[in-house]
Amino acid sequence: MRPHVETIQESDYVWHGAELPLGEGRASERRLSVDEEDGSSSLRIDFHTDWWRGAGIHHADTEYYVLDGEMTYGDQKIGKGAY
Repeated sequence: MRPHVETIQESDYVWHGAELPLGEGRASERRLSVDEEDGSSSLRIDFHTDWWRGAGIHHADTEYYVLDGEMTYGDQKIGKGAY
């Protein structure tokens, strides 16, 4: 059974420069949760400029949910509400 998790209080999470190695552009992130055992985390990332990074950089499984705007992933363009 999954342990109880407290409700997130948005004001408790600080924005800082996004930690996206080898990327080009400007982005900020807020770390919403971190698993102390395996280091996995949930982030909110806001992109302030066009942002780009070459293929082959991911060191972990990554999931995206687009809140606003659109992004291109490989040859697929996805927009607001896409997962």
